[in-house]
Amino acid sequence: MGTISGSKTIFESLDDIRNAGFDDLSQYITHFVDADRVPSTYISTLSPDQQIICYHLFLLAYLVTCGREAPREMQLRAALASYERRDSAVIAGTGSGKTLIIALLILSDHPSNGVTITISPLKRLQLTQARDFVMKYKINTIAINDDTSRNQSFWDVR
Repeated sequence: MGTISGSKTIFESLDDIRNAGFDDLSQYITHFVDADRVPSTYISTLSPDQQIICYHLFLLAYLVTCGREAPREMQLRAALASYERRDSAVIAGTGSGKTLIIALLILSDHPSNGVTITISPLKRLQLTQARDFVMKYKINTIAINDDTSRNQSFWDVR
C-alpha cells in the first residue's frame, strides 16, 4: 500500500488516490477512515468498476477536507450518475450537501485536464460555493456575475 500522507503535498496525495486501484483504495479506507462513516451497504451493491469510482470519490473528499467531510450515499449516488454521464437531478434542501457533489466530480479529475463551469442562480450562492470550493476542497474558483470586473487586467492570466 502506498502512502497518502507524510511529506507529500495534498495535491500529490489526491493524485495517489485518483490513480489507486481497488486493493489500495480498500486499504486506505480500512486504515484511515472510521467504518461507520463509509456508506458500505450502498457501495457493496455496485459493480466492481462503480465501487472503485465511489471509493475514489469518497477518499478524495475525505482527504481534501482532512476527514471533516465523508460523502454520504445520496452524494455518491448523484456523483456516480454524473460521472457515468447518466441524466440525474438532485432535489434537496439547503445544507444537504449538494455542493459536495459538484466538488466530488471536480476533484475526480486532475486540475490540469480542464475547466469546470458551474452555474448558480443566485449571487449569494455563487459566493458561498466559490468560498467552499477554495477553502474546503482546494479547488481554484472564481464567481463570475454582473459584479465581476470588466477591466482587462483582471482577466489577464498571470
